[in-house]
Amino acid sequence: PSSREGPFCLDTATTLVTWNQLLQAREMGNPLDPGCGADINGNETTNADQVAALLPIGGYKGFGLGMMVEVLCSLLTGMPFGRHISRMYADPIEEKRRLGHFFIAMHIASFVDLDLFKASMQRMMDEVRAEPRYREDQPVQVPGDPEKHACASRVASGIPISGATLTDLRDLAQKHQLGFPPAISAIEI
Repeated sequence: PSSREGPFCLDTATTLVTWNQLLQAREMGNPLDPGCGADINGNETTNADQVAALLPIGGYKGFGLGMMVEVLCSLLTGMPFGRHISRMYADPIEEKRRLGHFFIAMHIASFVDLDLFKASMQRMMDEVRAEPRYREDQPVQVPGDPEKHACASRVASGIPISGATLTDLRDLAQKHQLGFPPAISAIEI
């Protein structure tokens, strides 16, 4: 928590892109940035259609962080790890997913006064945002800022989806005999 805005929130994978970002790149025919993915033989590729695995951030240190996530989320919870985890889109949807999660909650006031923590968190975020910009057209941000901006934009203007996603949603609605609002349209993303 912070004193003047929503909480500092870091939601990240231990890879440069998420699997959903890879799927979006495939759908739109876009290449990935270098260092994002490897083909079935483990060779780095920017061709989204050839990516069989996502590469870790930070080389061997990122690989270590990824393994620690597996320890906390999989081994500690008794759930499958690595290649034993159900494949998100390739395995049948009817197959039971055995996915482990790890959560930690801290009582901040057990460590430091809550108001002092909130003020310090706000000060840290404000100071980082006040750093000189690397690119004039791009503000310095802290984790959670892009999501806060996206949320405000989507509340005001709606959620952008691709034409392919809209078609999939319409097909699902028809398959399950659900109504689908005719006013919904795709936006190029």
